Amino acid sequence: MLQSADPGFLSFFVLKSFWMETYIVLLRGINVGGHKRIKMADLRDLLGEAGFSEVTTYIQSGNIVLKAYQTAEKVRNLVVGMIETEYGFTVRVMVRTPEEWQEAIENNPYSPDDHDPKMLHFTFLNEAPSDSAIRALDQVHTGDEVFEIRDRVLYVYYPNGAGRSKLTNNFFEAKLGVSGTARNWNTVQKISSMVKDSE
Repeated sequence: MLQSADPGFLSFFVLKSFWMETYIVLLRGINVGGHKRIKMADLRDLLGEAGFSEVTTYIQSGNIVLKAYQTAEKVRNLVVGMIETEYGFTVRVMVRTPEEWQEAIENNPYSPDDHDPKMLHFTFLNEAPSDSAIRALDQVHTGDEVFEIRDRVLYVYYPNGAGRSKLTNNFFEAKLGVSGTARNWNTVQKISSMVKDSE
């Protein structure tokens, strides 16, 4: 009769990978105009030394995929604390699971089939804004841009490009009363690929 393998004989690394969860970690406002500079290679080393596993990054705006034992909230707090200790400044951090990331893509109201994907941005919020804040935002907006909030994601389509739009990240944070960090469609898709590669 076959017996289940004794856990003592299983590889430590297999167990470690099995128990860990994958997370997408987004940093807000780093490496912009020479402010809050963080080299991604140094950040990968810092996160690895802190016990996170399979840490990968994409470009310099702070897009990270990693594995951890902790909850998403604990991961966020740890990353914020490590950056404060190592670099001496505070960075806002948003964390999503792969399931939440895929849901954000599926809920996108501005399909790339009907809209220019280069003009599409996802802003990942630290929490869902109140209904009253959303209504107030609708009342002050008069531009050509369109936007929609679904759960903790703000979708913005900039038909004339985001560069000169008044609908900046700071604008949305001030009006909605929540923190967020924006990523364009290309980056959202690239992070999805990184998550799949980590599985």
